[in-house]
Amino acid sequence: MGVESLWELKAKRSTVKCLLQLEPARAELLLMQDDDLAIREVFHDDDIARARARALRERLVALGWRDAS
Repeated sequence: MGVESLWELKAKRSTVKCLLQLEPARAELLLMQDDDLAIREVFHDDDIARARARALRERLVALGWRDAS
């Protein structure tokens, strides 16, 4: 299957990346802050995982994080 990078945000000297790992029976959402795993959530549907990723991104942007690119 593989890992898909959904988004990347920066604040000061820190970077957060949101990754989605799809497997046959589940989707795993990984939130990496710098090189550390901050959040790992498992979903049975990748649409739900993507919705959760969008909600996390919106919350971080509201807190002042910005696109890393």
